Amino acid sequence: MKEKKSELILCNQMLAALPYYMEEAALNIYSLEELSYYIGEHLYLLEEEFMNPELCTWIDKELGLKELAAELRQVLERRGTLAEFVAPLLRESGYFPPAESRQMVAALAQQENRSAYERGKLKADRYVAAHRYVSAIYEYHRLLEQRDPDEELVGNVWHNLGKAYAGLFLFRDAAFCLKSAYELNQNPESLKECLYACRCMQDEEQFCRLATASGFLESEIQELNQKMEAWSQSEEIGRFGEQLDAWLEQKDYEAVGRQLESWRAEYRKNVRL
Repeated sequence: MKEKKSELILCNQMLAALPYYMEEAALNIYSLEELSYYIGEHLYLLEEEFMNPELCTWIDKELGLKELAAELRQVLERRGTLAEFVAPLLRESGYFPPAESRQMVAALAQQENRSAYERGKLKADRYVAAHRYVSAIYEYHRLLEQRDPDEELVGNVWHNLGKAYAGLFLFRDAAFCLKSAYELNQNPESLKECLYACRCMQDEEQFCRLATASGFLESEIQELNQKMEAWSQSEEIGRFGEQLDAWLEQKDYEAVGRQLESWRAEYRKNVRL
C-alpha cells in the first residue's frame, strides 16, 4: 500500500526486488504505482532524460511488464515525445483516474510545444512553488545567461528570481532582481514587490527614491506601507508573539529551542538543491 494525500493506494503491480534509482530526486522506486506518483508530483520537472533504455529494462526485468517495456522502447526508437512515453506508464499503473492521466499527458504535450526558454522558466517556477529556492535560483541564472528576444519574458524571469531570493530572506538580492524585472516587463507588480523588498531590508532611502522616481503618488506609497503594516500584524504573527511571550514568561527555553530548530530545518530544506 502506498500513501497519496492521506489515501491508501493498493499496489496491484509487482514490487521490484531491485529498485530503480531516480537520480533527480535521490529516490528509489519499487513499483509502477510509485513511478506514477513520482510523475504526478514532478510533472513539470520531467525532462527528456526521463525517457531512457535503463527504465525500460527495469520495467521489463524487475516488474515483469514486458509488453509495456516493449511499447516504451518503440517510443524511444521512433524518437517520440515525453508525453507519448509517459502515457503508457500512467495507463498501465491505473494509479490516477483516466481523466486525470489524460490531463497530465496533455499538460506535458503542451509544455513540449513551448520554446526551450519557456520550458526552462516553467521548471524554475515549479522549484519556487516547491520552496526549492536554490534550485530555482540556479535555473533562473542559467536562463539569464542566454539571450531571449522577448524582453517581457526575460523580465518575468528576473521577477521570479527575485521571489526566490525573497524566499531565502535575501531581500537586497530580491530588490535588485525585481528592479531589473520592472525595467524589462514594465509590470507594476514587479515594482511593488521591489518596494516591499526594500521595506523588508529596512532601506528607507532606496524605498523613497525608487517610489518617487517611479511616479508613485503619496496615497499609493501610503497604501504600500499600510499593506506591509498589515502583514506584520497578521493574526498568525500575533498568535506566535503571544506564544513566545508565554514561553519566556514560563522560562520554557526548550520550547523556544525547538521552534528555532524547526525554523532551521525548514530553511535547510529550502536551500537544498
